[in-house]
Amino acid sequence: MPYANDTFDLVAAVETHFFWLDLAGDVREVLRVVKPGGMFVVIAEVHKARTQRCRG
Repeated sequence: MPYANDTFDLVAAVETHFFWLDLAGDVREVLRVVKPGGMFVVIAEVHKARTQRCRG
């Protein structure tokens, strides 16, 4: 990323990590730009598809 080390207090990734080409390397890069004491948040909504209909 074109940012200096320790630039951001917060980095948020909402439903984007599925598209990262190098997940481990990209996380390292995000952590590089997060300030000490800062926060990196990944939001991923994952759920099982229903396989049976509800009866009742």
